[in-house]
Formats: sequence, C-alpha cells, structure tokens
Amino acid sequence: MAIMRRRSPAPPLALATAGLLVAALVPQSGATAIVASASTEPPGPDSTIEAEAEAAAAGDVGPGCGVETALAEVPSGDDASEPFQVTVADLDAATEVGGVQRPDGVESAEDIEGISRWLLPLMGVIGPDDSLPPVYLYGAESLGMANLGRVDEFDAELGWSVVDVDRYVEFAAPPRRFAVMEGDFGSELDAPGLDPDPAGIITVGEGDELEFDPDQITAARPLGAPLYVALRDGRLATSTTVAPVTTWLEGSGPTLADDDALVDVARALDAGGCVSALMVRAAFTPADSPRPLPSQAQAELDATVRWEPFDTVGIGWSADSDHSVVEVVYGFADEQAATDSVDGLRTVWTDGTSFVTNAPFSEYVSVESADVAGRAVTVRLRPSDNGRAQFPLDALFQRDVAFLAPPAAG
Repeated sequence: MAIMRRRSPAPPLALATAGLLVAALVPQSGATAIVASASTEPPGPDSTIEAEAEAAAAGDVGPGCGVETALAEVPSGDDASEPFQVTVADLDAATEVGGVQRPDGVESAEDIEGISRWLLPLMGVIGPDDSLPPVYLYGAESLGMANLGRVDEFDAELGWSVVDVDRYVEFAAPPRRFAVMEGDFGSELDAPGLDPDPAGIITVGEGDELEFDPDQITAARPLGAPLYVALRDGRLATSTTVAPVTTWLEGSGPTLADDDALVDVARALDAGGCVSALMVRAAFTPADSPRPLPSQAQAELDATVRWEPFDTVGIGWSADSDHSVVEVVYGFADEQAATDSVDGLRTVWTDGTSFVTNAPFSEYVSVESADVAGRAVTVRLRPSDNGRAQFPLDALFQRDVAFLAPPAAG
C-alpha cells in the first residue's frame, strides 16, 4: 500500500519563470502513465484506495508508492501489446520529502503561483538560485500538470484540480489517456453542466472521441476533444475515450495487473520505497532509438551490451536522509534472462560511457547495488554532486546505452 504522510508546510522555493516541458517517450501509437495507492496484493473489483488509505493511517503501511496496486486500476484493452508508459506518484509523500508546500486552492493569482512553486521543483524545474528537491515527480497531463499556469481554468471546467489530488494513476497512449486519482473528491463535481449519464459517466465537451477541434481547446482538453469523467468509491477517473471509464466503473475485466512481467517490475519499484515512479513498455532496440546510431556507436554498442533483451523499464524515485535514490528496474522474459543480465547492467552503469554526453555514467550517478528478483533486475543509483535524480529518466528518453538491448532471438 502507498506511503501515507501528513501534509506539512515548508517554505516555498524561489522560482524563476519557467515552462513545463513534458518529454514524449512512447511513439504516438502508444504511451502510458499511472498513479494510485499500494497494497501487497492487487485489489479486487470492490476494493478501494480509500480503504487502503485508512489502513495506512492506522500504521499498516507497506513500501513504495503503490505501483502494483496502480496496475489494477487500469483496464487493459485490445492495445495492451502496444508501447505504453505508466506513471505512479504519491503527491503527499513527494511534497513532504521534497520540502515544498502544497497550496490550499486555486482562488487567486497567489494560489496559482503557489502551485507552480509546489510542483515545478518536484518536476525538475527551478530557478538559478534554487536547489532541486531530493525526489523527482513525473507529471501527468490528465491532472493539468503540463500547463500549471492555467490550473484555475482547469478547475473551473472540471470542478477539481491537482491541488485536490493526493495520489494519481495515468495511462497514456497519445492521444489516449486514462487516469485514476484519490483525493478530496465528493460524490459529485462542483462545476456547471457536469451531469452524469445513466451509466455514471460525465462527458465534458462535444464531438467524437479523440477528434481534434481547435475551437474547443481548453486547459483541461488540450486537443479540444471530449473528456470522459466518472466518480466511484471516492475516486475520480478521467479518460479521452469512453471504454476504459465504462470498464473501470463496472470493476470487471482485465487490467494491467494481469501482465505478470509488468507486475514483477512494479513489485521491485515498490520494494525500493518509491515516492513516484514511471514504467515503460516498448522496444528498447537501436531501431527504436529516437535517432539513428552512427556506425561507430553501433560497434561500441555491440561490444558493450552484455545483457539479454528486455521490453519493460521502471524508474522509481525516493530519498534517504535527504539524498536522492533512483532505482532502475529492467523486466525480462524469464528469470534466467534476468540472472544472466544483472552483471552487465551493473557494469554499464558503473564503467560505461553515455552515447549522448560522451561522459562516463559515473560522473552522474554511482551504483549502490544490482539485484535480481524474479524476472526483474534492479540497479540502485545515487546521483553524484554533478548529477540529478532526473538523469536516468533523460537517459531513458534518449535511449542511451543503458536502455538499449539486442533484439529478441527468432
């Protein structure tokens, strides 16, 4: 179950004006992000994040930010084999560990500025005189985190904002996104025209699913397409398509928690005590790289790679005595492949050189350990004085050598 911490105010960080750049990791055909509560076993259809929060408040808490449980919140459709990414975050925990202050609302310009001062440092955006928090938070577009300057417009249209969210789960396969949130939600949303249909689904906007309409673009609907919203057991779900909301309301059908390989990576992330996490399912071969590898780099890659093919990567962020800890988890086809790969992955992070910066990885991170659990290999990293907690994420987005694998045989 998720780490639960009381919100504790801290002095806001001085922040220069900055925009939030959301990196696109997954091809336009597929992507995903998630957040939720956590438990040692995936919940059944009738379990709720609210019940887990009560258990956490009573002191019955487990490790991690709830990655495994988050998977059970996300229906898996026919496109489950496509590339995707999953984001999980416990905003309460990130706020406390990051030493930032959560505003109370979105009623004034001061509130809106406070939201930027709260979230942007956690997402790696700070002013020249500020220091980064020890944890990193991968933002979710479903919560308006890509455009925090318009959070008041987001709130006015949907009746809630990121300020009301304690934990979130987002599935993204651009332009498709599905998110589940736990937070300060009642039985209905406080905004005009948000009336559910007989199935309990609220449609915000007009037109067909995923249809781009520049005349309807809003802070909450950046493509101008409709957004589908539902409330269930104190949780809130939003989606750019109807089907996953319908399935989520029914509490039946397959979910990402039925993907055993994905669950192995999720369990490893939770075991590391993550405050936030990102999971990616994709092809990690050179052909999947955002830029072609020069022949010399390809030769270096062939000489460097000493691990088996993997198709899932997770990155979890936590802190130990105010020092960043980043765990990179690789998911393999079977336990033997994971066992055969752990030494090579440890070595590339310890002694390897970045294809992107031409500098040793050791300039950015140091390796504390590399372990195998089931089909997952976890490399535990600490950013160096010159590094940032976000560095492994940048390397993942750029398909640096530590995130490239040979194609599967056959």
